[in-house]
Amino acid sequence: MTPDRLPRTTMRSFHVRRAVVGVAILLLGTACSKKADPRGRPPVPVMVTRVKKADVPYTIEANGVVTPLQSATVSSQVDGIIQRVAFAEGQDVTKGQVLFQIDQRPYRAAYQQAVANLARDKANAENAQREAQRYALLVAQDYVTREQADQQRANAASTAATVAASDAAVASARFNLDNTVIRADLRTHRCPPGA
Repeated sequence: MTPDRLPRTTMRSFHVRRAVVGVAILLLGTACSKKADPRGRPPVPVMVTRVKKADVPYTIEANGVVTPLQSATVSSQVDGIIQRVAFAEGQDVTKGQVLFQIDQRPYRAAYQQAVANLARDKANAENAQREAQRYALLVAQDYVTREQADQQRANAASTAATVAASDAAVASARFNLDNTVIRADLRTHRCPPGA
């Protein structure tokens, strides 16, 4: 039934209910829209002191990323296990200062082996040279053929070349052994203040 077809008593209660609901909504709306009284907050304590000049520690505790003003790449010419680090992080270093020590044992053994091979090859070369000289005298007296004398001369030249190769192997092994000590290659550089 629509409100115009209701009996009069029902109609009055309908209007009363509608008025009560409207007043409740109005009161609720005004209660929710009121802002909190700002004077109800407690006061914030403030400390005051005189300004004075003093040294203070320069310490900042913060999260972030630090980027150095200067960096250096350190690389070795030989591979191996680092046995010693001879500097502290952030320390200034000078040219020639030891930075790292790589395990020398395999490089020392390779150097000693190259030295031993060189000694063996020198002994063989000396013997081959003496043989070539003997065969040169024997071919002059027709005790050996010229072909045998040529063979001994070629053998002497071959062992001399082996000595040169062994000498280069010693130099290479010495170079590797020396490079197990990594030294600073650049001079110390400091940035001027305010840079």
